Amino acid sequence: MTISEILGKNACFRYQLHSRMKSDCEYYLSYGNRLRKYLWADDEEEQIALMKALWHSFSEKPEWITWDEILEYERRMCPNSEEPNAASFSDTLARTLEAVLEEQGEVSILLYRPPRKKAGVDAALDGNASVCPKCGQEPRQDL
Repeated sequence: MTISEILGKNACFRYQLHSRMKSDCEYYLSYGNRLRKYLWADDEEEQIALMKALWHSFSEKPEWITWDEILEYERRMCPNSEEPNAASFSDTLARTLEAVLEEQGEVSILLYRPPRKKAGVDAALDGNASVCPKCGQEPRQDL
């Protein structure tokens, strides 16, 4: 789902998604052991950028999350955001998206993230290996 599709949804959907994303951040930072798979966007920077865009899209801001809390999630989840221009880029992106949405009514953005290389087991599971390096078993064909 693209950001323009998300921002084009009704306010109820956007509030629910924003709440879900906040919960994902809380889990990611605690019991989730900072695993990206627990984030709705599967990436810390994308998660924060979308949360910012959603927050700016609300005429009536949510009571359950403030702008400062989103920035705190960014600080804790995105260590590179400490760089001078990193946080300002996502802020600028969110504001720009909001301005374009107000002016034109829609925004089209293609988010691309190259596939991540995972160490260890993934090499054996890509179909080129005959046995799992961890347990020594052959991959199941019935899955």
